[in-house]
Amino acid sequence: MGLKENEKGDRVLPEFVLLFTLPESENLNKTTRFWEETKQLPEEEKRKHLNAMEEVELRLLGEKFLKAGRINRLSIGRLGLTAKNAEIEPASADIYLVSHKTGVALLEIRMDLPEQTFNPELWIPWLRPESIDGIVNQLRKRLGFPLDESSFFCFISVYVPEKSIRVFVKSHPADIIRLLYLDASPLPFKDDFVVNELDKDFCLRKSQASFMSYLTAIHISVRDKGVANELSSDIRAKCSLPFFVTIELLLLERQILGTYYDMLTASTFSSISNLIGLKDEILNGLEEYYGVITRVNQFSAPLIDYGEQTLGINNIYDSVIDRLDAVTFDITTRYQRNTSMLTFWLTVIFGALETVFLVSASLRYSIQATPLPS
Repeated sequence: MGLKENEKGDRVLPEFVLLFTLPESENLNKTTRFWEETKQLPEEEKRKHLNAMEEVELRLLGEKFLKAGRINRLSIGRLGLTAKNAEIEPASADIYLVSHKTGVALLEIRMDLPEQTFNPELWIPWLRPESIDGIVNQLRKRLGFPLDESSFFCFISVYVPEKSIRVFVKSHPADIIRLLYLDASPLPFKDDFVVNELDKDFCLRKSQASFMSYLTAIHISVRDKGVANELSSDIRAKCSLPFFVTIELLLLERQILGTYYDMLTASTFSSISNLIGLKDEILNGLEEYYGVITRVNQFSAPLIDYGEQTLGINNIYDSVIDRLDAVTFDITTRYQRNTSMLTFWLTVIFGALETVFLVSASLRYSIQATPLPS
């Protein structure tokens, strides 16, 4: 579906980042077409983005987090896109792989769009992952890579020139919430629902707003008076990256906890030593998880709390703890059973030895006590 421009309304500079959670980063090696379709980014441009991400991680998560090397970022390359309307559609997509030391990963597909009218009516069907003419299906065909709709999340950054954030949000309340849920229904949301969702603004900055749903996150930023007139992608990135890194962290943690749950579920027939090793591994992972979560500051803590609930992370975490308790019980039960069996066989063995000893002693005594025939 090609986007068609509507000249009426506020002019904005949008950026779309499509995120797909991958069970293992090695899954990228399953297709060579994926790599062949992309071209390497210019080194300066690639390094600029990676440095910006590292700077935000340092600010949000601390130096200890960076030095631990839990997350690794790799630039896969740039994919040229054939736009049906070059005035409003992206010409290319930059693809990055963000992998965690546990093996889970995020595939990030970043697209800068030209300046255009704020019109979610056009963006929503183009962004919905199940849309036949949407960008996800186009990318799937181009890359030959199985981009799973169930693992999809969309981050939308909208840079608004020369307008206060309050005025912009007040001008487009229903459109912002429809975009937040990628809602393609012609039926509008109820007014109180729209108002309630707009009240969940997680940005504390005066000229910005951040909203999140289970499917999409939206960051709206307005140019300050002291910023140059050009609609710079660098300015836009600096505004949205702290929010984006927090969302990214939440998606990784959801995938990590899901992996832990699968590992615990599949551990039913493991040996005691394997169960103990698995328990230690997951406890260390949960300790890291809590270490990162408690490190967040006042700017991201409310978003972390809301995101854990909205993305189902709290439920997965509770399931992991329940399975971990079951594994602990299994370890204890097996240990007690093995100890009981060992005690039984030791009793049998030593009991048998004692019986043999008594019988032998008895025979010796009988032989000694019996008088020889004359």
